[in-house]
Amino acid sequence: MNSFVLVAGFLASASAFAAPPTDSCHFYLERESVSQCGKQGYYLDFGYKLCSAYTRQALPALSPAGRDWFDQTRECLIREMRRVPSNLSCKKVPSVALQHHVSCYEETRYCNLSLYDRLVMGRAIASQSRDRGEFLGFLLFNARCAY
Repeated sequence: MNSFVLVAGFLASASAFAAPPTDSCHFYLERESVSQCGKQGYYLDFGYKLCSAYTRQALPALSPAGRDWFDQTRECLIREMRRVPSNLSCKKVPSVALQHHVSCYEETRYCNLSLYDRLVMGRAIASQSRDRGEFLGFLLFNARCAY
């Protein structure tokens, strides 16, 4: 019985060090704690901020197909960002992340979403964008989709 308690305690403490699930935005906070890019850096000012806004604003408004797309895309983005070395220069992180956004949106078939779901996503990014370039990038990606 004592060995069971010991093993259960070890497993519980080991799980505290496990990678966070890809269904949360906490990855960006954890990566920021290692990378130290600051409040204006990608992890806090873009990754966490937009992931949280999408989760809070867009997700409840999306259709069931849109919610499935959202979950797959968030998982893809976090999976790809986990592959980025944590010691990558803070100045280089945004360009690497942008490449992941394009590839993940393509992989999860963003253009197959309904116009309604794409508008919901657009509204969420417009409300959180720190500059017009972010929203412009979103619009340019949408231009690739045939309506």
